[in-house]
Amino acid sequence: MKRLKEIFDGVGQLPIYLRPYEIFITSNNSGLLEFIPDTNSIDYLKKKFPKREWTLKHFFERYFEDDFE
Repeated sequence: MKRLKEIFDGVGQLPIYLRPYEIFITSNNSGLLEFIPDTNSIDYLKKKFPKREWTLKHFFERYFEDDFE
């Protein structure tokens, strides 16, 4: 994420915002993610919209219907 942010920042004025977050690795298969307020996990979205026809694209189209491109 940090590297992508550097690349996007280097291009100039793009209408995109990336917020890099920290990951603290605790072992070879676990870690702690930095808390990011006002977010939901993919797991939460899958449980909330369990129908097969629901995809992440459908969620974004519905949630951001006025701003989705």
